[in-house]
Amino acid sequence: MSNFLNNLGSAIYNLVFVIYVAEVYHSKTMLFIANNIMMLPIYFQIFVGFQSDKTKNKSRALLISGYVQALLFIGVAWLTQNATFVTFSLICLINVISDMLALYSSNLRLPLFKRFLGEEELREAFSFNHFVRILSNIGGQFLGVWLLTISHNNYGLVAFLNALTFFLSTVLLIGIFKDYDSLVEKEAQNSQEEPEKSKKQSLKGAWKVLQGAFETVGSGISVKRLLLALTLQFTLAGAENVMFNMYFLSHPIGILSYEQILIALNLVSTAGLVAGDLTPNDWFSRQTYPFLLICNGLLVALFGFLCLLNYQGYFLLVLLFMTGYIFAKSSPKLTSELLIAIPEDYFGQVMGLISTITQLAIPVGGFLLSGLLVWNETATWILYTLIAAVSVLLLSVKKKLAQD
Repeated sequence: MSNFLNNLGSAIYNLVFVIYVAEVYHSKTMLFIANNIMMLPIYFQIFVGFQSDKTKNKSRALLISGYVQALLFIGVAWLTQNATFVTFSLICLINVISDMLALYSSNLRLPLFKRFLGEEELREAFSFNHFVRILSNIGGQFLGVWLLTISHNNYGLVAFLNALTFFLSTVLLIGIFKDYDSLVEKEAQNSQEEPEKSKKQSLKGAWKVLQGAFETVGSGISVKRLLLALTLQFTLAGAENVMFNMYFLSHPIGILSYEQILIALNLVSTAGLVAGDLTPNDWFSRQTYPFLLICNGLLVALFGFLCLLNYQGYFLLVLLFMTGYIFAKSSPKLTSELLIAIPEDYFGQVMGLISTITQLAIPVGGFLLSGLLVWNETATWILYTLIAAVSVLLLSVKKKLAQD
């Protein structure tokens, strides 16, 4: 429930902020800044991970960060009364700080999962957590628009309710931390304090830890190959919205109109994610992480190949559902297995390192493939299919070599 409220708060104002800038300032430049300012926290994930790993009293820090987020959005509620460039700049800054605090809080929560759940329960917990994130993101967007509608675009009221979600999310954690703090205190008494490491030393250590963890998670596949395959698939994910929108504009599915196709794409993809998250013990959930990536790569390659052949059947929607389903298996599996394999003082840095690499691939893929799409649609789908096939080959070849 705490995670749901925290994610709900972030989702509400990310959308409302863009609407606020568009409706109040009527400036394309400011709207461009508002849309891109939310990308900034991606570049600080490793730094935030370092700070969260370095934090000794994690429960206290998590509570403080939640209260600070609530106070920040009370400030936003007051700032929205004035429409000046200074106000716009301050709200942008608050959004960035709040998103970084959300990353920080997310890293601080990871030890809670490991401390209170067994290894078998972790995957189920992260699957459900992934479902909660999807639910809160969708619910947050609808709730944000609904609140604006009934309040006649009262952005201050929405910001205040946003602050309330962060406050309630934090309050719900207080009872959990009593057991956690006592457990950590006992361990601290029985362990010797290690000398503090520099950021450079800590980052090198995080990379070594990641390599060691991927020996288990990757079933013998090297960390470089696994990360490269993962990055290639996220690169394709970054271009999918634009490519799908362009493709179905001239290739309708059955009797569906263009608007109905776009709605169907979102519904089917979301349904696949939800179905995957709510079935954490099926056959796919018991397979290795590289196998799930191979399945995802094959589905994406088949989708691209069919689009290359100008296919217009409903089977494309089936492929999209299965892609969402497999992704909902692979993401929680990676998180839970890494959480088991890496030491607690490297949780934030390792997860930040992986997130930075993969999430930076999304805008890169969107920019490159979207640009190529304007020039030549056929060449774009050929490249899309080849990239997916290469990601599968990276994992398959290594798997065979490992078995030999």
